[in-house]
Amino acid sequence: MELRSGYSSLGFIKRASGQSEYKAGFDLKLCSLWVKPEAFNAFCHAVSGKTGYTFSLFQKGDYHSLSFKTDPREAYIKKRIDDCLEEKPDRLNSLLLESLALELLSVNL
Repeated sequence: MELRSGYSSLGFIKRASGQSEYKAGFDLKLCSLWVKPEAFNAFCHAVSGKTGYTFSLFQKGDYHSLSFKTDPREAYIKKRIDDCLEEKPDRLNSLLLESLALELLSVNL
């Protein structure tokens, strides 16, 4: 999987192990949300109102990913997540962080 600036990815993984290599001198900020297939199915239903959009619809083999250009809404949500994590790590507002994560998923679903 290639990581590109200004792009996001949804990955569907049954089992995985991996290794990452990065060029020296480049800043990298990576945000990952891991969700069980059952929770993903519930999110799809909540967003679309349809039960046909499920993890198994997107899963192709042990690993499959979809990449897409980040839109302004997603960039704003990711900025709010960064702010939430950087402001007061000892007093993390976990409810706000969870709501932002759900909002990020809803934009991408």
